Amino acid sequence: MRSWLVKGAWVLMAFGGITAAILVARVLGLDGFADGLRWTNLVGGSLAAAYTAFLFAQCEGRDLWQHTRVLLPHLLVQALCVGGAALLPFVPDQKLAVAVCVLAVVHHGLGLLERFGHHETHNAKMAAALLPGVKAWPGSRLSAFHGGMSMTTAAALLSMLLVLGGLAHPVSLALCALVAWFGLYLYEHAYVRAGQLPPLS
Repeated sequence: MRSWLVKGAWVLMAFGGITAAILVARVLGLDGFADGLRWTNLVGGSLAAAYTAFLFAQCEGRDLWQHTRVLLPHLLVQALCVGGAALLPFVPDQKLAVAVCVLAVVHHGLGLLERFGHHETHNAKMAAALLPGVKAWPGSRLSAFHGGMSMTTAAALLSMLLVLGGLAHPVSLALCALVAWFGLYLYEHAYVRAGQLPPLS
């Protein structure tokens, strides 16, 4: 029970269960009940997004992943950015578009902090230095780290400009969301891979 692998399983089951209850309540026309559960699920969603920081911190041989004070808020920022990008094609609200863009920029900044920020051990410093060297896919010249962050930031910026300019269309915003999500995937690929590259001895 002390392992975050176990705790994470409970968190995901709780989040999934509450989400399913919200959907059932909507179908049954119990909108007030569903709205109450939705706010309750804010806690479940936040824990589902952030528990990986504690899970990674238990991997004591991977020093880059011990940087919880950066990884924890970073995961929350990424979750909000992904969620906002998913909503934009359905709700092209200007404030939401600006928020998604700001979150993408914060994600970019936190990614650079992982790369250039202070790391206490040689293993962590080595892993951070290796972040840009992780390729997007085998044989690619694209850095998963820099390319991923740039894709997410550019897609969020384009989404914001489309919405603010009155040119928002569900298809274009959905494509921007897909590019942003793929950029986040590439960043996470670089982060996980770089953390495992330094030798343990």
